[in-house]
Amino acid sequence: MTDLADSGEGRPLGPPLRRGLPLISLCLLAAAYAWLAIPQTLVAREGLFNANGSLAGNDFLVFYSAGRLAWSHMAGAVYDLPRLFAFQDSISGGASHLPFPYPPFFLFYIVPLAALAYVPALYVWIAATSVPFIFLVKKVSGAAIAAIALAPPLVQNAIDGQNGALTASLFAGGLIVLTKQRPILAGILFGLLSYKPQVFVLIPICLLAAREWRAFVSVLVTCCCLFLSSVMAFGLDIWWKYVELLPQQVTFILDGRLPVSRCPTLFMLVFYGTGNLAAANIAQAFASLAAWAFVGWSWRKAGTIFPRAMAFCVALPFSTPYILEYDLAVWVLPASILLMRLWRGEAAVPDWCALTLLWFLPPLIWLTSGAGLHLSSLALLPLVPYALWSLRREELNYAERRQS
Repeated sequence: MTDLADSGEGRPLGPPLRRGLPLISLCLLAAAYAWLAIPQTLVAREGLFNANGSLAGNDFLVFYSAGRLAWSHMAGAVYDLPRLFAFQDSISGGASHLPFPYPPFFLFYIVPLAALAYVPALYVWIAATSVPFIFLVKKVSGAAIAAIALAPPLVQNAIDGQNGALTASLFAGGLIVLTKQRPILAGILFGLLSYKPQVFVLIPICLLAAREWRAFVSVLVTCCCLFLSSVMAFGLDIWWKYVELLPQQVTFILDGRLPVSRCPTLFMLVFYGTGNLAAANIAQAFASLAAWAFVGWSWRKAGTIFPRAMAFCVALPFSTPYILEYDLAVWVLPASILLMRLWRGEAAVPDWCALTLLWFLPPLIWLTSGAGLHLSSLALLPLVPYALWSLRREELNYAERRQS
């Protein structure tokens, strides 16, 4: 169960109209969303501002400002909020203030952006993080590049100017090379994902459950190298500043100063539904434990890409109290595999439902938050039994292939 069985190479295309038309409709809806959203959010019309009067790229300001500070030998200022916000004002004219809640080594990822002006840097950032993911998904699924590039979760990340595509690229790359029996390289890619702790927490669980010992050690070595290189570049003091900032980041979340209505987590559902922090923490603790157990069990049982990717994607919003819709860009990986399976007539009714949820939930979370609604983790619950069902199906298919 370690081959790239989902690529679909050599399989017939051209489904009958009753199957092809709904899939084409889904892709057309995705293209329409991209056509409406991208010009409104990413195209700068007056200075750095888009047609809505907001800063083009929205959250990209935090990456650009942090990269510029690091480039100017002021890396420590990224964790000094008054200095960071003042620098952001010098770029955007006071459009928004965004903290930098990432570990210091993430500055290595974004400091090259400082060589460009804001808008070109935004476009380079989106392309550099999205294009590798698009081609990785193309390799695994066989879906058309246009369909992958215009998938709503990936478009949503782009219009937010965020790092969800980078997360997706590192995870997809690590999963693919792990399936190809290259655990050291997989561990390096997974280790680079540690810049996003709330996503990275699932990686050691997956590797230990799958008994991928060399990949796990490679992850540890990569993380140590990232830490040591950041100390050499910026000094040890920057790590203390990062640790000191984390409680303030939690305060921002609890006070609603960050976009919590875009967080499809159980913690946010309970906390903002009841106002009870203790109840929210207890609910999230159970959700996290369940998600970790689920993803670990799935990776232990499955060896192919689709069930492992599906388990990871489903567990992600349940495993952490704070994750936003752009972090779900990785959902494009299992969604594209499903898209091609449905196109080839190899899937069932539950696959249609799963594809629709994977395809459209991230933009719906964003759109409903703008209307003052909170599309919670409850909307994601149907994906859990689907992931279990699809894992069982993969096991049966594998058994049949071995017998034949």
